Amino acid sequence: MKGKVGLVLGFGIGYVLGSRAGRKRYEQIKKTAGNVWNSGPVQTVAQKVTGAVSDQARQAQNFVLGKTQALVHAASAPKRPEDVAVQQKSKADEAVAPKPAGASS
Repeated sequence: MKGKVGLVLGFGIGYVLGSRAGRKRYEQIKKTAGNVWNSGPVQTVAQKVTGAVSDQARQAQNFVLGKTQALVHAASAPKRPEDVAVQQKSKADEAVAPKPAGASS
């Protein structure tokens, strides 16, 4: 559907810009395009599209905001002593763990 609309739009623009019919034909095309754009069915579809795009943009904004807030909260949360102790124990265990056979340093 997008391809057809783009093709028709491109054809119309090309015709208007490349036309040798003069100012009168240009004004006629411009008036017809204005009438089509301002028609009820076209405006109904335009409003639906605008509403759908606004809804999607709002959802995307809320998603990004939520993820950002979660990251900031996680980064700024104070470390609990028991979490620090677990991390230090894990690092110590990794340091003394035997390396698998065939592993090179």
